[in-house]
Amino acid sequence: MARLYLDENMSKWLIPSLAGLGHDVTSVDREQQKGVSDAILLRDAVRLGRVVITHNGGHFELLHEAWHVWSAEWNVADIARHAGILVLRPTQDIGAIALAEVIDRLLRDVPQVDNRLFRWNIREDWHEVT
Repeated sequence: MARLYLDENMSKWLIPSLAGLGHDVTSVDREQQKGVSDAILLRDAVRLGRVVITHNGGHFELLHEAWHVWSAEWNVADIARHAGILVLRPTQDIGAIALAEVIDRLLRDVPQVDNRLFRWNIREDWHEVT
C-alpha cells in the first residue's frame, strides 16, 4: 500500500487507522519535524517517498504549482516528482476511522497519485486540483 506522511495539523489518531488498512504511515511529529515550513515538509516527504496528507490546502496548492512550473523550467519534470499531496478539509462530522477509509479509497481507486494533488471535503468527495 501507500507510504504516507501526515502534516502536524492532521489527527494523530489517523496513524493507527491508516496503518490498520495496510499503509506505512509516519508524521511530522514522528519524524521530529514539528514546526518546519510546508516547503521543508514537502521536500522531506519527497526524500522519504511519501504522500503528504494535510489540511493546509492553500500552502500546498501553491507548492504543488511551483513544483510543476519550476521542474518544467529546469527541464527536470520527468525526474523531479513528488509522491502526491492529499488535502482534506477539516471536519468534525467524521472520525479518524472513517477519514482513514476515505483516504484509503482514493489510494485504491487512483493507483498513481504521484506528482498530483487531490482535495477532499465531505460534501464533494475527492477531486484533482490541476
